Amino acid sequence: CSSDLYWLRKLITEGEWLDREESESAFKANSLNISYDDYFIICVFKIDNFASVKLENNMIYRDLIKFAIVNIMSEVISQSFSVESVEMYEDQMVSVIGIKAEQEDYMVKLLNKIKKSQEYVLQYFNISVTASLSEMVLNFREIPQGYEYALKSSLYRFSMGKMSIIVPEKIKQNISSTKEEYSKKFNKLLVEGIKTSNISDIEVSLKAILDD
Repeated sequence: CSSDLYWLRKLITEGEWLDREESESAFKANSLNISYDDYFIICVFKIDNFASVKLENNMIYRDLIKFAIVNIMSEVISQSFSVESVEMYEDQMVSVIGIKAEQEDYMVKLLNKIKKSQEYVLQYFNISVTASLSEMVLNFREIPQGYEYALKSSLYRFSMGKMSIIVPEKIKQNISSTKEEYSKKFNKLLVEGIKTSNISDIEVSLKAILDD
């Protein structure tokens, strides 16, 4: 239903501005599978090699592919979670996944479902999709922040590879290892600067190490 999709997009992009009472009635009126008192994880799915996909398929077929991907994601994830999915932009689909407070081992189950849905998409369309997840969203008003987090996380596809599942923990590890590399680099530069009395190198190194 188009009103459901409109409301879902509004929730994803403008959730923090929505009145609670109005939202609760809208959740019920639109018959969404997720509940306003759930916790949430936002998952952004991006089509890999989208430039090639765009070149090889006309707009009608691309729309069909996106529609199919949204349905596959929802169908597979809904086996274990309440979920609503929607096409957002040309190469991007979003799932809002409801997590119950008492639900245990939800991350392992969710990652398995996402992996399975990625495999189905590859099998049926020969297209790979990368998934990026937000941290746990505790209130529906914070869904836009979760969406923004997942969207930014999707940039790590370049270092983690296509058809990967990018989770907050992986990003923290990636940032940590990158910082470690920089620290080693600047420590070396500092030592060299002291040896050669190069004031410029010493200043740059100290600033970088202190900022870290």
